[in-house]
Amino acid sequence: MHITLNKQLNAPLYQQIKNQIIRLILSGSLSAGDILPSERQLAEQLGINRSTVNKAYWELKSEGFIDAQMGSGTIVASQFSRTAENTDAYIPPMPWPQIMTQPYQLSGNTIIKTALEAIGEPDTISFAGGFAGDDVIPVDLVKSLMPKCLSTYGSQLLHPTPLLGLSALRSALCKQGTLKGIQAGIQQCMITSGAQQAISYLTSLFISPGDMIFTAAPSYVGAIEIFKAHGAKVVGIPVDQFGMDTDILENYLIRYRPKLIYLNPNFQNPTGTYLPLERRKKLLDLAYLYQIPVIEDDPYSEIYFDRIDVPLLKAMDRHQYVIYIGTFSKMLFMGGRLGWIFGAEEVIQRLGFMKQVTDLHANTLHQYLVLEALQSGMLPKHLAQFRAQVKAKQDVMVEALNAYHIDGMSFNIPEGGFYLWLELPSRLNAHSFFEACKTLKVAVMPGDPFFPQATAEHTYVRINYTYPAISDIHEGVRRIMKAIEMATVTSQNQKIESYNDLIL
Repeated sequence: MHITLNKQLNAPLYQQIKNQIIRLILSGSLSAGDILPSERQLAEQLGINRSTVNKAYWELKSEGFIDAQMGSGTIVASQFSRTAENTDAYIPPMPWPQIMTQPYQLSGNTIIKTALEAIGEPDTISFAGGFAGDDVIPVDLVKSLMPKCLSTYGSQLLHPTPLLGLSALRSALCKQGTLKGIQAGIQQCMITSGAQQAISYLTSLFISPGDMIFTAAPSYVGAIEIFKAHGAKVVGIPVDQFGMDTDILENYLIRYRPKLIYLNPNFQNPTGTYLPLERRKKLLDLAYLYQIPVIEDDPYSEIYFDRIDVPLLKAMDRHQYVIYIGTFSKMLFMGGRLGWIFGAEEVIQRLGFMKQVTDLHANTLHQYLVLEALQSGMLPKHLAQFRAQVKAKQDVMVEALNAYHIDGMSFNIPEGGFYLWLELPSRLNAHSFFEACKTLKVAVMPGDPFFPQATAEHTYVRINYTYPAISDIHEGVRRIMKAIEMATVTSQNQKIESYNDLIL
């Protein structure tokens, strides 16, 4: 075994010995079972201290390259043999769960995946998703925008865009933000591949395993899953008819110090509540007092039926504490996967580094489509029509639900957004209810996963009125009511074990 040391290098001598032995093993010059010189012999051969060889051999052993065997000395470990002997030997299956990182190994909630899959189930009426249906998706708008984009931008549509997004689009979003009271320059804006990516990036940026996040209870299940996958302790602040209870939030902040506060204050998912002005003021005051960043996730503020004259949290914030997430998935179409972040310049710069090592940039074509929709003035016209269509669907669903008189069932009627939040009768057996929904081919979103600790005191479901066709809403509601009838029991103690197995 030939080893040459160079004492002029910065690399320590033990590291040079280790690296050269690894190269000899991996190149096949040393095979499994070959005997290496003893520590004393190699030290004398190289003219160095025996402790240097000892350190090199110790690291090689710890990394599995060599073994020490009684009577044989130090030998090359067998797993590094380049020969393929015993080719008929049993090959065990790859132990995937053991090699996955712990957060994703433990994260077993497939509720979003299941909700997306429900749209393809034959004869199933789906109220489970968080997106608009074929009858309200703006296909004609896209048809009119596409030729204009092709003629105006040509081959640029097929090229990559800057890391933080098209400068013209970011500038247009900042201009739109100004109309809502948000003071953000182009360096404080970043385009993302949807709001979900924005939440994931911000969680990666701020959260280490064991850190605490405050969110509403209930809250958007997709955000809860991201937080938990990063190892965060997610604490739910109760929601009433006015959104997150800021008095309870204050009591929690006296006892705990979260890294982040996350909420969607505007037609919240899933309850549809809208945080009033006084609570917004108090939330910001608490954030300033305890120096905690606030993530304002805002998919629905443009989906209003009667405009609510309450400013966005980001518009009220004058100290760069609020990080704002916007998305075009709800106001245009989910398939575009285009969102944006307004935040402090230092935050946007760090997020840009993260995007650099993930997907480089958001979809180029969709960025130009949205830019053209903004610059042409077509987006506001579309939104006016879209709101009217969504409100008509909500009216039909409320009418359908009110046609049934079920003791113990109640629901809100939000002034915007996509959802109704139903509280089901306490006498209902939740397990039987979701089994009945499955049998009757109607998909709803169970309420439990929207609670960070899954400790809801009642049985809730979230139903979406924007996806199903108006002609399907009455029939879908009839199936839900039938499922309630089938699941009504006298016992209140039986609980569902796994919502993921039951939802269509």
